[in-house]
Amino acid sequence: MQQTRTLYLVVLCVFALCCAEVVFAANSVIDTNGRIWCVRAEASLAPVMGQEIYLYEQDGLFGEFITLDKTLDASPHVYLTNAGKIGIVWSREDGATGRMEICSTVYDQESGLWVHPFTIITNPQGGVDHTEPRMEVSPSGIAHLVYILTVEDGGRLVSSLIYRIKEDGAWSEPSTVSCLDENVAAPELYLGASEQGFPLVLVYLSSPQVSGILHSGLKSQDQIIKSLEKDGADPTPWGKMTKHRLPINLR
Repeated sequence: MQQTRTLYLVVLCVFALCCAEVVFAANSVIDTNGRIWCVRAEASLAPVMGQEIYLYEQDGLFGEFITLDKTLDASPHVYLTNAGKIGIVWSREDGATGRMEICSTVYDQESGLWVHPFTIITNPQGGVDHTEPRMEVSPSGIAHLVYILTVEDGGRLVSSLIYRIKEDGAWSEPSTVSCLDENVAAPELYLGASEQGFPLVLVYLSSPQVSGILHSGLKSQDQIIKSLEKDGADPTPWGKMTKHRLPINLR
């Protein structure tokens, strides 16, 4: 009897473990009607389920999976288009190569329709990883995209921050924002509004490249925050870079 009860508990625990979900990498945006829209990555502990992207409205009026491809979908970011619609970008594992690529889609919260189909943003860099995409769109319709490009260099993993703009329906060639001697992580892009225009601010975490590894293996005292700013309504280059030391309590 005791053995049967023990077996039952083991089976129950395995079932609960397989059905459980892990939610992370969530962020949100407020639309022109004051509604809060959130996007997150959900990973099931059952390996066959992969990790999917979920878009939902905070008041519970809407919730829908963007992806159901049972592969690795990660680092989602939600933003507003210049028409006030909900845009989402994320990185997805390519089933053929195992590399990470950038995907995007747009949801019209008024009509309830996906007005822009699922799109893979073409990456001229080829067979390398493209992760942690962040996008903002200015009122003039210029889309600003940043993401992390990771390559192998002599057995080391080296990351750099890439910037592209989409104007008149075409993406620009990638340009490197970060320095050659640093690894980068956690980029964030912010589009503001002021009397002087629409400032676009880029913030990211920088660490020395001497170790040749990604930020997860670095000591916190080696990391600094860097920021750049430019006019978000104009495809002009970024301005001067500013460095910010991490607060002591974050090290």
